[in-house]
Amino acid sequence: SIALLCDGPIRFALERIGEIWKHDHLGILYEHRATDLCLHALEVMRAALPTPAADAPVAVGSAGPEDPYMLPSMMCAAALAELGFRDVNLGPRTPVATKVAAVERYRPLLVWHSASVGGEEIPMLAAAIRRSSGAPDVRIVVGGRATTGLSLPAAMVPLASMRELQVFARGLLPVRATASP
Repeated sequence: SIALLCDGPIRFALERIGEIWKHDHLGILYEHRATDLCLHALEVMRAALPTPAADAPVAVGSAGPEDPYMLPSMMCAAALAELGFRDVNLGPRTPVATKVAAVERYRPLLVWHSASVGGEEIPMLAAAIRRSSGAPDVRIVVGGRATTGLSLPAAMVPLASMRELQVFARGLLPVRATASP
């Protein structure tokens, strides 16, 4: 699955590549190229997925306003698309007001928030989404290294991997009726 690729080989490779700059001046070059290759691979995988049904549940998400990283949010979008969600990925450096506007516009079942850096916006994000009229029953998930040790609002579910995201999201999907033999 996309989640297992993200949690396994992609995560492992980027963690290793992310350490190269400490002893090689080309480390940042390698890291940026590897990130671009991963983004491209995720786009190719997403393009191979079936188009979600018009009535498929929506998931909206992004990284926080101080978070410049594209890959974690792209991973979330791809992992959710694999489950059949119509994903709306707002990308990196997304202001809280923009995410709330997307919730109001798209009325998602699920909102994801990636926090590799920053994280100060998380308490106000949960409150702002809850106040919005866009999705009164929306579930909010958050993950990333900036959430470690952070006291999260009760409205947010912390997740540590793309696999956890898929398991959580699958639990939100309606049970499909199956024909009797």
